[in-house]
Amino acid sequence: RESNVIEDHIVTDTQGNNPCGFPVLLEVVTNKEIVTTFERKSGVTVLHVTGALKVRLTNTDTDKSIERNISGPTRLTVNSDESITQETAGPGLWAFDPGIASDLPRMAITKGRTVSVINSQPTGEFRFISQRGSIENICAALAP
Repeated sequence: RESNVIEDHIVTDTQGNNPCGFPVLLEVVTNKEIVTTFERKSGVTVLHVTGALKVRLTNTDTDKSIERNISGPTRLTVNSDESITQETAGPGLWAFDPGIASDLPRMAITKGRTVSVINSQPTGEFRFISQRGSIENICAALAP
């Protein structure tokens, strides 16, 4: 068990782009998240991320900000082929690359179950498999 350290930062997609078209600063308001790691005999490792995580998201062009709970929980399974399956069951913040999860906003908070997979190297391809529950468009909430 260890603390999940999250630093304040500008939110970008994996390509370094601002998903909203303007910079969004993430500031940690409350972080009591804990990562618990379970190593299975089969070679699979499971990480459970639980606990309170609240953030302030700010459009740095306008200083408009909102505070949100993004506490999850999240379960990451490092599979024997080195791919990672990620499952969430509560509120979580996402910043999607163009073309990924095309039916969702580029920056969103999902509330409910999501499933995604990161393939093993060399491609590291990310696939957003499914989402159930509500969605908040963070770009729209922070738009001028």
